[in-house]
Amino acid sequence: MLNFLKFRRDPRPDRNDAFRNAYSRGYARGRYDAAQTTGDNAKHWSFADFLSADAEADASVRQILRTRARYEVANNSYAKGIVLTLANDAVGTGPRLQMLTDRDDLNRRVEHDWSRWEKAVRLAEKLRTLRMARCQDGEAFVLLANNPNLGDPSVTLDLRIMGCHCAMSFCAMSKKSFIFASVSSSTVISPPEEYSSSSISTLRLPSPNVISVPPSPPER
Repeated sequence: MLNFLKFRRDPRPDRNDAFRNAYSRGYARGRYDAAQTTGDNAKHWSFADFLSADAEADASVRQILRTRARYEVANNSYAKGIVLTLANDAVGTGPRLQMLTDRDDLNRRVEHDWSRWEKAVRLAEKLRTLRMARCQDGEAFVLLANNPNLGDPSVTLDLRIMGCHCAMSFCAMSKKSFIFASVSSSTVISPPEEYSSSSISTLRLPSPNVISVPPSPPER
């Protein structure tokens, strides 16, 4: 009787045996629940498409998303608080330069000059605005510009924040230039190639003069 119970097999099929048999034949079948379309989820997945990321988020779609995000931040106190918290937490009172050379006098002089330039260009304020634009609009641009009114004729570097709606295109093939709308050529460090198309003034800037936040596709 005991021997009979010992060698008696379970009539239910063994899943491990089924998998072993499938692998021995050179194939195995499986499925993902998320890939199944049923009557319960058909309506939910009805707008899912096969477009690429670039085709799905073209200029018109990005414009609608950007406009709605700006409206929400401007009219929703919770969204506004989230954006402000991110900017204040990330930037705070602004970056501080710490020199670590062997010359203490040089360290103090460079740190003092940096602090003067930072206050003159309002760096902390611009970085907070840039962080808010990154959260709200998805991206932003910083133009390296000339500003002779900073108080120090030897240093005229200034930062000019441009909203992503001003960026018309990026020459991804050449990786050399951005095209912006309504930008004054007198504020840019390098002489740009400026031209007019229809009724809008545009400006082509070399990529070293533009900082993209987040980085442009070739830099990611």
